Amino acid sequence: MPGGPRVSEIVLLGFEGDVTTAEALAEAARRRLERPTNEDALRFGAEHPEPQREHPIAFLHDPWVGFFGRRDVLCLWSNAGRRELGLEGFDDRWTAEYRFAFVAPTEVTIRRADLLSPAARVLIEALNAELTSRYPEDGARHFELDADEVASGRGAFLIASRAGEPVGCGAVRRIETGIGEIKRMYVSPAARGLGVGRAVLSALETEARALDCVRLVLETGIRQPEAIALYERAGFSRIAAFGESVSSPLSVCMAKHLGAR
Repeated sequence: MPGGPRVSEIVLLGFEGDVTTAEALAEAARRRLERPTNEDALRFGAEHPEPQREHPIAFLHDPWVGFFGRRDVLCLWSNAGRRELGLEGFDDRWTAEYRFAFVAPTEVTIRRADLLSPAARVLIEALNAELTSRYPEDGARHFELDADEVASGRGAFLIASRAGEPVGCGAVRRIETGIGEIKRMYVSPAARGLGVGRAVLSALETEARALDCVRLVLETGIRQPEAIALYERAGFSRIAAFGESVSSPLSVCMAKHLGAR
């Protein structure tokens, strides 16, 4: 996986006065930002609900041609306290209240790593600290993972790095013939919302297929809605609790069937 996938960081540009679309695009190009896609608009709205309450956010993707030749782009805004998604005219003049969403692509490298390496220990300690803060109850457990469970041929532990800095991790282990389990998924707070979690999860699915797994299972928690949303977007659905999670009222278990390699 050297070179890794590109994940997109959304950058919002604002102007002091009214601007045309051409002027907004020219400023984005000067800053070496790329135009967004309509998928970027949907993802940004789902992952970052608050910015549109402060300013309407326009996504200057390739416009759709509608009635009478009008060219439209997606826009997020707030109306009477409700978050809304709608269309605005690509060729209209934009007032100073608008913010324009562009993409700053970032290379993320995902590589296999030793579970006992310093980088792995830092990420796992951060994960455990966050889980402890979310689940402070007596008896709440953070299920452990042994190095031999992610050894070659049995599983994999992956670290995601951005600009050379480790920012996320995840593991997969084969728990029985044809079934793998996702473990130790984590993205550092500063790197969240950039697609790192999706990239790690996709790489783990590739590793699982290499282990001849046709089904993936995982356990997360009821106080991790962002993790649950990530897994649901990736095609996981909820299942009955399994393994060590059976007796835990705090657990959410999920599964996904994998396609052929």
